Amino acid sequence: MIDNRTTELRAKLTERGIEYTTNDHMGACETSWNGFTAMQLTPSAKLIMAVTPEQAIAATLGSEINGNTSDGYHTFNELYHHRAVLFSVIVRDHRELAWKALKHHDGTMYDGMFIVGIDTPKGQATYHYDLDPYWEMFDCKEREYAPEWDGHTSDDAIARIAELGCGRKVTELCPFCGGEASVKVLEYDDDCKVYGVFCESDLQSEQSHGHFIDNYPSEAEAITAWNTRADRM
Repeated sequence: MIDNRTTELRAKLTERGIEYTTNDHMGACETSWNGFTAMQLTPSAKLIMAVTPEQAIAATLGSEINGNTSDGYHTFNELYHHRAVLFSVIVRDHRELAWKALKHHDGTMYDGMFIVGIDTPKGQATYHYDLDPYWEMFDCKEREYAPEWDGHTSDDAIARIAELGCGRKVTELCPFCGGEASVKVLEYDDDCKVYGVFCESDLQSEQSHGHFIDNYPSEAEAITAWNTRADRM
């Protein structure tokens, strides 16, 4: 049975002089044109993957674009959520460089939103997200005001993020014996994993002399602490 959505789609195609074909069978009503296929699924239909009439109308006929608009695979809302989750992981791994704030440097902010950023070696990389549900997702220091915008574009932000992992290594020798140092992961159980930097000479000796730092939540923080001697004994 054809519902109102499919009827509306076919009417719009006809109004605009766009030729289409139909194939209504097996509990599904299919409409195809210009490489698009929109399918209305009925309760009797089996598992079928297709662009829905709503998605097709938005993509082709100029309907209002909103968070539910799709490219046929993901909606804007889904992609927004994916970006938030992925950036929160990057922030957690570079916590020493990251921050979040409820206000821009001048005290303004978009309704119901906040800003989160990373101060990369090349400059800022920032995004705005809805307070609910994303504020708690970002595990980093909270600032009263965000730093003043450095003029970066969205292309700058993603390029700077892409370079965050490049060249991230232990650069300083052991301050006690001059030995090489490396990062180690300490896993106490399934829910507890911390990072440390250990002097290789100390590790190879029969008795440790405490030439290490540990208990950092990310590799990046452990490396920064070692390289800056923030926690040397």
